[in-house]
Amino acid sequence: MDFQQPIPKLFYLFDSGTPFKQCQVCNRDLITYDKPYIIEKAIRRYPKFGTEDVVFEYAICMDCAEKQRQQMSTESMFRMEEYWTDRFNPAEHLQHSESVPLEYLMDRCALTGERRSQMEEYQIAALCQGSSLVPGQPPYLVGGMAMEQIMELMSNETMDQWNRFRDDFLGPSPEISDLLKGRPVLI
Repeated sequence: MDFQQPIPKLFYLFDSGTPFKQCQVCNRDLITYDKPYIIEKAIRRYPKFGTEDVVFEYAICMDCAEKQRQQMSTESMFRMEEYWTDRFNPAEHLQHSESVPLEYLMDRCALTGERRSQMEEYQIAALCQGSSLVPGQPPYLVGGMAMEQIMELMSNETMDQWNRFRDDFLGPSPEISDLLKGRPVLI
């Protein structure tokens, strides 16, 4: 996969099948924005029914993402950086090549190697600019097991901040709010 390519449809809005156009937080136009932005989706699998559902999805500009990161406690920031540094090896994730198919990257957790077919839930993220992926920054998938491990590293202050972000910007419906509470967003 050439990472200087258009954003894959997997990272388009679920309901409309169209690209994200605005930052979820500040409504900035992402197509004309002169910095990268992040697209993130959380997906719940229902293996018994052979289906998946998007729990939440959003795009956030780098300015707003940085403001969110700055609200993390110092303790959580340190633990999260250490966790990612210890587990995420971009060369391994890419299998020493930037020509890895998207299907490979979206089939296993970038942190644990767990296969998507074994997960009940996972999150995917992509770093984009304009209407393309940022070169050299492949999309990745983080599985439920890794999300659980990340949650255990977070301070109560950081978890409260993430829950506020979800409540303020993702507007969960009552039937899924319990599922979302405490789940980390990848920004």
